[in-house]
Amino acid sequence: MTLKASDLAVKEEEMSKTEPVKDEESVLAELKEAYRLTEREVDIYRMILHGKSNKDIGEEFYIGEATVKTHIHNLFKKLGTANRIEAMLLVNEKMNVKP
Repeated sequence: MTLKASDLAVKEEEMSKTEPVKDEESVLAELKEAYRLTEREVDIYRMILHGKSNKDIGEEFYIGEATVKTHIHNLFKKLGTANRIEAMLLVNEKMNVKP
């Protein structure tokens, strides 16, 4: 199948209508402002996005797992999410990434 110049023009026009993919840090900055997240909540959110466990997060920030759970509870409450998957999907949606 060969593409004609008109087909390419249509594809370029369609591509220009979609939002560009945002990077993770710019999305986290937007979410921080929109949901009034603390620096620590953003740090923990970043670790969640990278698949880190509560234990790993605690070790990274020199805090106990109970404290990590408290930060995550507060983060989910502010975001209106129920779990890590929903929190991750929120970032993916903002990044314009399709699952």
